[in-house]
This record gives sequence, C-alpha cells and structure tokens, in this order.
Amino acid sequence: MREVGKDLQSMPSRDLRATRYSADYQQRLDEGLAAFLEHLRSVSPGLSLSKLAARPLHVVQIICVFIQSLYNKNPEKKLFLARHSLLAIEKRARNLKGKLSECWEVIESWRQEVPGSLRPPMYLPAMLAMAVTGRLLAEASSGHDALLWWSFSVLMEVGFFGLLRPVEILKLTRGHVSLPGELLSNALGFATCMIDNPKNRRQFGRVQFAVIRSANASAWLAWLCAGLTAPEKLWPASAGEFRSRFKRALNYLQLQNQKFVWASLRAGGATYLFMNGLDPPRIKFNGRWASEKSVGHYLQESVAFQLAHTTSLRSQKLIAAVLKGASDLLTPPTWSLQACYPRQASRRGLARKVNWQAEHLSRSVLRPAAGFAWEELYPKPV
Repeated sequence: MREVGKDLQSMPSRDLRATRYSADYQQRLDEGLAAFLEHLRSVSPGLSLSKLAARPLHVVQIICVFIQSLYNKNPEKKLFLARHSLLAIEKRARNLKGKLSECWEVIESWRQEVPGSLRPPMYLPAMLAMAVTGRLLAEASSGHDALLWWSFSVLMEVGFFGLLRPVEILKLTRGHVSLPGELLSNALGFATCMIDNPKNRRQFGRVQFAVIRSANASAWLAWLCAGLTAPEKLWPASAGEFRSRFKRALNYLQLQNQKFVWASLRAGGATYLFMNGLDPPRIKFNGRWASEKSVGHYLQESVAFQLAHTTSLRSQKLIAAVLKGASDLLTPPTWSLQACYPRQASRRGLARKVNWQAEHLSRSVLRPAAGFAWEELYPKPV
C-alpha cells in the first residue's frame, strides 16, 4: 500500500477544473469573453459581468445588441466569435444558464444566413490520381524525400476510405493499426485503425475505431506498416509537410481550382459511400458523426458541391493519364519500404529535388507495362 501511495504522489498533477477544456477551445472562449467585456465597457462603463448577471432581462438586451454589432461588422467572419462569447458568458455567470434562449435564437438566425464552410469533397479518381502521383514522385526522388512521398500516397487512401480527420491521420502509429492478416483483426479483408483521444470523444468515447473500407487501401496500409515498431508514426513528419505535398500533387494534376484541402478526404469518402448506396445512419457510424441530422446536412452539401463544380478538361485528361499510364502503382510493390528507405538514416543529403511541370506529367507517367484498371481494384462499397 505504501508503494501505491508513493506512486500516486509521484504522478504529475493537473488542475482538473482549469484544464477541463482543450487549450484551443479555452482560447476561443477567452477571445469571445474579451470581445463582450470590451463592448460592455463601451456601453456601460463601470458595469461588470457579475453585476450584470443579477439582472437577466437587462443582460439579454445587452448581449443581443453586442451580437448585432458583430453582425454589422462582418456577418461571415464574426459568427464564431459571437457563439464563443455567449458560451463564455454562460461559463462565467452560471446563473444565466438557460436564461439566454433569445440570444441563442438571434445567433441561429444569423447562422442560417451565412453560407456553409464545407470542405470540398474529393472524388475517388482524383484521390487515386494524387496517390499515384505521389508514388511517381517517390520513384523520381531518393532518401527521406522518397519515404515521405510513399507514406503520403498510402495515407491519402487511408484518410479517404477510413473517413479520418487530418489530425487523426497525423496521430496514427503502427500500434494503432490492426491488419486483415493479423490474428485479432475483426474486419475481414479490411484494416482497422484505433483513434486515440479524438475530437468528438465526449460523444463517442476517448478511444474509437475506423475501418479502412477498401481491400486494396488496406493492402497498401499493411505494406506501409511492415517493419515498423508499435510507437512509430505512419507519417514521420509534420502536418505542414503533408499539406505541402498535398498542394504539390494538386498542382501537378491542375486541380488547385477545385479548392481541395486535406479535410476533403473525409468529406469525399463520405460522399463516395452515400452516392454508392450506403444509408446515412451507416455513414454516420462509420465516420463517427455525433448526429444523423449533422451527417445528413453534410452529405447534402457535399453532393451539391460535386454537382456544381466540374473538373476542367485538362485535369480530367491528366487524371486519366495517371490512372492508366501508371496503373502498376495502384497495387503495393513486392519490395519493403523500410528496407529501401530506413527511417533511422540521416535526412541530410538524401533528398533530391524533383521539378515536374504539370504539362509534362501525362508524358512522364506513360509506362510500358499495363497494370490493373482502378475500377477493378476499388469496387463499389457494400
């Protein structure tokens, strides 16, 4: 018992009350409260929030005027500030909880007017072409640069078919992945990823899972994981490095006008499942959305975006050229990534710059040996 007590005393302590919110969320609350207090000083000098909280009818009137002033300044960019201001006020003045319904109705009226900020959903052929482009660039590179391109190409598919958020892709380690051939794997033919401490942990739990619902993408993930130890991350670099390669692959395929971002993988995967017959409740569970209403709204805007935004003819030709001319790169190679590009090797002097021009891409990918057609490797989901 004494040993247990010593262990407890040696454990790092934290202020549970002060740290119950994440640092980013607390910062947004602080910014919102500061904006409201500044407004309060301008309209009623000397009146504090604690004094104002004792007069619920008066505080509702002042808050509504404050929200209107933010709306008048910038209706598209100040909405989140207004919401976090109201949340911060309820957090600071607990007696106002449940008494600010009129203020929330004003914010809801504002929210319905502002256009949605949905991430453009990436469609399957574009995602695969970007992954194959990454592999072509890996073949043209060396050392650590090539390792990152190979890893990028695999995680593109993992994010798309697993409906993963960007931060979830960054956190994946070998120990988080259960592969189809492993004894304890429950998803036959598919890899499963454990998501530790995700964004929606309050609704779905601190530890969640995502199934990579593609046999070929799962095979690529198994290839990437071969030789890694449990703590090693699947993406051995920063978030900025991934975004940089994402943008470069977009530019090579001339897809930059589509406004795709990293989060487009999750949106594109959900849209792909929906357009191929999966019901919203199943997509909600697979993607770990909090409510069926939210995923329904999400899918409606995603499909509408894809219908409204057409890819240029030049980009379509480049995508087709990549998927056909380099189709042998649609399946994992037989050699080991870790054997050819060990992570322990020095990063200095191993990377060779690759400067491709987008107009030369279609000629660069023409290869003598034909591989598989991508439609055969990625059948419709069931």
